[in-house]
Amino acid sequence: MLDLTVGNICFPTIIHRSQIGQLEKKIHLSQNSSMPENPSTHFCSLSLAMIARNEERVIARCLESVRGIAEEMVVVDTGSTDATREIAEQSGARVFEFTWCDDFSAARNKALEHARGRMVLFLDADEWIEPHSAAELARVAKEEFNAAHYLVTVNKYANGEEIRNSVVRLFPNLPGVRFIHRIHEDVIPSLLAIGIPIRNTNIEIGHSGYLETDVVSRKSARNLAILEKSIAEGLDAETEPHARYNLGVAFFEKGELQKSLEQFEWCISNSGLESPIGRICSLRAADCHFRLGNFEKSLSLLPRAPEIGGHPGGFFLAARILHTQNPASAQLWLEAVLASPDAAYNPPVPLAKLKLGALAALGPIWLSKGRPDLAAKILALAKALKIGEKNSGPGGVWKDYIAAVKITS
Repeated sequence: MLDLTVGNICFPTIIHRSQIGQLEKKIHLSQNSSMPENPSTHFCSLSLAMIARNEERVIARCLESVRGIAEEMVVVDTGSTDATREIAEQSGARVFEFTWCDDFSAARNKALEHARGRMVLFLDADEWIEPHSAAELARVAKEEFNAAHYLVTVNKYANGEEIRNSVVRLFPNLPGVRFIHRIHEDVIPSLLAIGIPIRNTNIEIGHSGYLETDVVSRKSARNLAILEKSIAEGLDAETEPHARYNLGVAFFEKGELQKSLEQFEWCISNSGLESPIGRICSLRAADCHFRLGNFEKSLSLLPRAPEIGGHPGGFFLAARILHTQNPASAQLWLEAVLASPDAAYNPPVPLAKLKLGALAALGPIWLSKGRPDLAAKILALAKALKIGEKNSGPGGVWKDYIAAVKITS
């Protein structure tokens, strides 16, 4: 099965610049928010900020990963009953308490209030900066402090899969920069509202939060309750699509495909199929229809042909549908999966798994064309990818596939 959603990874808000004025009015510069504690000059170049609750098993790893990079570490504890606070303090963090109110943005904004660095790096306790990214993080924080930055979260799963997701976690510590949304909180609208550019980086954040399925289940149930409460209380036109999208993801994770589909279709209907969120929801909705057996409806929501820069999850889904009708008609889509760069996609997908599936399907297709020699080479590539001898990047299986096809044609 195609995995377009794993865990509770959710998309960052994507907005048009024409919406910035409206969003600026909506962003909460709440009464208890403030500028950094020393507004005239920053205390240091980089502050780590996080919110945490009962994270005694992992918080030291997170804090240690930024030692020597972040001159300040701020931990806002939302009600721990274990040794989280003590471990954070022993690690050198400044620890503050916050009464939990089912609002992640409120907690993160409290951490922002206490951060005194010129830039702020947000991590969760079950995350860490990968060692090979430490030097680049230090450089970006010191040299590119007038911009915000996407970092790459590498989400690790119990089955060994790794799924990448781009998130804005490093940004200037300026008045007006605040998170919005009770859950799946987002800082991007406030950054755009005050004219902060956002750049891509290859800085990697490791994330172990999806390794324990029982923890994931508890968090998913909590997230679902907060999202339903938010929608029931009423949201404005800018924030409701974000909540409904993530509610759709939450229902999807529970296997409630019809409820999930209703939320994605609401977003498409109210935001438009060609809007950023509409395009993401069309792929999510196509996946729901596929799983519900509505193959033609699913196909109608996907591109008519593979597009440069398109989503490999969409390519793979189209290939699966077409393969049931005529396996050879899926070849172009399967090859588009192989050609997809090794990058973070939205929605996130297990790219190596998709490429393995594409190779496994391409072998029999070439066999049906009377090319058993080429089929054997492709299936050997699939085996090499599965055991880790080949990678899913541009210099990996796609390059070898092209070489095999050209040599034997």
